[in-house]
Amino acid sequence: FAVDVASMLIPKANRVKIYSHLFQEGVMVAADDAQAFSHMELKDVPNLQVMKLMQSLTSRGYVRRTYTWKHHYWFLTNEGITYLREYLNLPEMIVPNTHKKQQARPSSRPLGGDDRGDRPRYGAGPPGDRPGGRGGFGRGGDREGYRSGPKEPSSYGGDRPSFGGRGRGGDGGSGGARFGGGRGRAGDAAPAPGP
Repeated sequence: FAVDVASMLIPKANRVKIYSHLFQEGVMVAADDAQAFSHMELKDVPNLQVMKLMQSLTSRGYVRRTYTWKHHYWFLTNEGITYLREYLNLPEMIVPNTHKKQQARPSSRPLGGDDRGDRPRYGAGPPGDRPGGRGGFGRGGDREGYRSGPKEPSSYGGDRPSFGGRGRGGDGGSGGARFGGGRGRAGDAAPAPGP
């Protein structure tokens, strides 16, 4: 059901609660649920009243709306701050939380030094060396050690399989397992008997 904001009567106490919360935080969030009995942050205000007041403020350009994951987000604009400051009769020095400067927090790290202590750093040793005594790939610490490690015998009896086949200019394989050039099983089978 559609409810028009002009025909919806919102008690002044609820309107002041909604406007006060919006001005204090600088943003209002509401779930996209018109049937919710209460707003998620303002427990004694119906969610529908919050949505309709924000719709009214959006149409006048006092808030900017964003919708994500079934939630509405309304952000105060500069004109909205001025309007709410006049409506709520607030002094100029009070600003929303989104407009306040973040105070510089003291750093937990000591100034001018590395707080890692005696932990080893990556890149401090020889190339490819990692803490813990293991190399990058388990053999010598670099790619070449991995690639040129000791050769293990193949499971095909020591010979490497040939993938040449006849159809690609290969000699059909010179030892070990032989893989035909794309003929599948039909190339090795006897011709089917005729009718």
